[in-house]
Amino acid sequence: MAKIKSALELALEKTEGLSIDREKLKQKDLKEKGQRLASSLISGAEKEGEEKLKEFSAEELPYIKEGFAEIILSNIRLPLYINSDNRLDQLEAAFALISERDDIYRLVFSQIGQLFEKYVEDIQNLSEALKQQYMPVLRQKQHQIRQQTGQDIALEPEQDPEFMELLSRNRRALEEQYSEVIAQAKAELKKVI
Repeated sequence: MAKIKSALELALEKTEGLSIDREKLKQKDLKEKGQRLASSLISGAEKEGEEKLKEFSAEELPYIKEGFAEIILSNIRLPLYINSDNRLDQLEAAFALISERDDIYRLVFSQIGQLFEKYVEDIQNLSEALKQQYMPVLRQKQHQIRQQTGQDIALEPEQDPEFMELLSRNRRALEEQYSEVIAQAKAELKKVI
């Protein structure tokens, strides 16, 4: 009669040939520690990042820096509004802890800051230009509403779904252009850790 195997026995048979690469697990753990440290520095929960980094050995530090850099670089993204560059200052200060070339990272962060300012300005200009371009269409819609209802209703471009779709489409195209430049800047920053 056939022996009925327990779930444990079946699991042990399936994992019999697997081996654990302890070095890769250690590297992954160190990378995650670097990510947590960067996150706590950016959020303000941790103040002494330089002291924390000194706790790691020379063999561990490259993995810590790799995880640290991933978090910082993932937080560099286009601003949603004009005064959101304060976060960029925090990211630059955190990046300074792991950079081996002060001159390069400072230059790159300076360029990113200028790029963010230009992006916000371009978004504002785009919005104003599209509003001016869309006004004849909006006036036509107001005229149609007046004919249908007999009432004068003032419409703003932001109330019109067609205008918002036009603005969104043009804004996405602008974001794509700027995102390419930011990706290049991030690649330059990766080189200096």
